[in-house]
Amino acid sequence: MSDDEVIAAIIDILVRNEPDIISAALRGGLSGERLGRVAPNAFGYIVETLQSDLDASSGTGEIHLPDEAYANGDIATAVPVLGAGAWRFLVAHVKGEQRIAMSRVADRFFAAVYRLERAIVAGLMDESRQSSPGLDRRGAIAEALIAGRPLPEAGLVDGSATDGYVTICIGFSSGVDRRACLHRLAVAPRWQHVLPAFQEQDLVLIVPLDVPTAAQEITAIARETLAEMKIGPMPAGVAYALTDDGVSEAVEEARMIMQVARSLDYPHPYVLEDVCVEALLVRSPDLAARLGQRLEPLAARGGYLLDTLRAYIASGRRRVETATRLHIHPNTLDYRLRKVKTLTGLSITSVRDVQTLSVGLVAWQLYDQSGDD
Repeated sequence: MSDDEVIAAIIDILVRNEPDIISAALRGGLSGERLGRVAPNAFGYIVETLQSDLDASSGTGEIHLPDEAYANGDIATAVPVLGAGAWRFLVAHVKGEQRIAMSRVADRFFAAVYRLERAIVAGLMDESRQSSPGLDRRGAIAEALIAGRPLPEAGLVDGSATDGYVTICIGFSSGVDRRACLHRLAVAPRWQHVLPAFQEQDLVLIVPLDVPTAAQEITAIARETLAEMKIGPMPAGVAYALTDDGVSEAVEEARMIMQVARSLDYPHPYVLEDVCVEALLVRSPDLAARLGQRLEPLAARGGYLLDTLRAYIASGRRRVETATRLHIHPNTLDYRLRKVKTLTGLSITSVRDVQTLSVGLVAWQLYDQSGDD
């Protein structure tokens, strides 16, 4: 059998056994009433995508799907699970030479499923589909909350009350497609009520909470949100608003935190308590410059003394741990720390001096960057 004949045979097996494959997927990974409702459509799209792979006129397996496939995030969730479930069914039920032939096209099968998922999630067939009516409505709600205006129409997308909001301001790097990242989040079932707003090069996300949330959980929510967007490490500020009226102030706080994180190359989401010292220095550039200048003599020696000091403070001033981290002998560490005292007049045995050195390292990073500009 040729590979095309094997794919055609797979399509026939899938069509004949659709109810059993969907039933198994619902038991194994597609839990939930909403996913159960979209499973038949998602399964049909997989079959159509495989069929398109056989269409010689398209050459690239072009996918033609109805608009609802691009607007329903549950379908994007169902496609990869159903694809894996379909292949498990084939492995369990196809025997003999046909099974051997089938193994030759495994990569082709999963490439088709992946191509379908990407087409739905990122709107690859039509860029305008990256902005669905539901996403536009959520954006309008976000803009109203940020501006302190009354919410449009019935308020939140699902009309439910909230127990506050987590506001997240993400500072995107140049070249990153913010809208594609947002679409990946928008189609994830857990995050379909996130309210987005684009502001210059940044993206603000407002996450309505359905239960009271402890302060320590806010950063975790932000980390999960960024992970769902698959954007890698990026600076982000996070703040909490208890009511609609508090969202505007929370967004400003989140933006300020993000700007601090971006200034210092901090690549994760932070709340204000995480970066209080850094925020004070960013808001007081003269003070930051003055503190940073105290460490200039260390930088003038090539930077290794700054690295030594940074590692020593980060380790909690543990001598052996610091030496191990730097791959140097403890006696070499002692020598370098004495040089720090000689050049700065600040001793690592004085609690007050250590505080100055610790804050000075942050100030030096800000001061050094401003000097480079």
